[in-house]
Amino acid sequence: MLAYRGLRLQLILRLYATWPAMHHMGVQTTNPKPRARPHHRSLANKELLSLGAATATFLEALPQRVVWIVSADLAHTRLASGPYGFCPCAQPFDNAVLRWAKDVPSQSAAEALLQEARRWQREGAASCGFTGLVAAQGAMAQLSANGTAVPWAGEVLAYGHPTYYGMMVAKFEREPAGALMV
Repeated sequence: MLAYRGLRLQLILRLYATWPAMHHMGVQTTNPKPRARPHHRSLANKELLSLGAATATFLEALPQRVVWIVSADLAHTRLASGPYGFCPCAQPFDNAVLRWAKDVPSQSAAEALLQEARRWQREGAASCGFTGLVAAQGAMAQLSANGTAVPWAGEVLAYGHPTYYGMMVAKFEREPAGALMV
């Protein structure tokens, strides 16, 4: 359980990378450090979505404007000569993530990430950014569901795979109140 300015959050997933950042921001924790770091392949969508939702709730309560940066390293299995070898699942994985990023906040976008990309990840896409992208989906869903946010718009700014892994730069912004998303 975390306490910050009277706000209490239950984090289902405790990652080593999360604790130092929250500790630095003055968050008091009753469980300061996790005893083990789970392997990213063992994490379920539900846990990652919950982590994203809890992080969004925490960040939304801060008085400062916040930018959350998530790794968007995509499939690492594009070259047989690369460190992770080749998997035909690499491009389908990247395509599913790109559809998600372009179509946020639609239900089909969430399915592209949470079902299709997850399936290709399990097949061997080996994306180190997948877990953070699922957490970001959870954050956007939380802020849209609780009435504190208007819809989100996603835009892919760059995509490529000049080496053995795919890379994406995208931004997700809240639409201004009253704006029509087309």
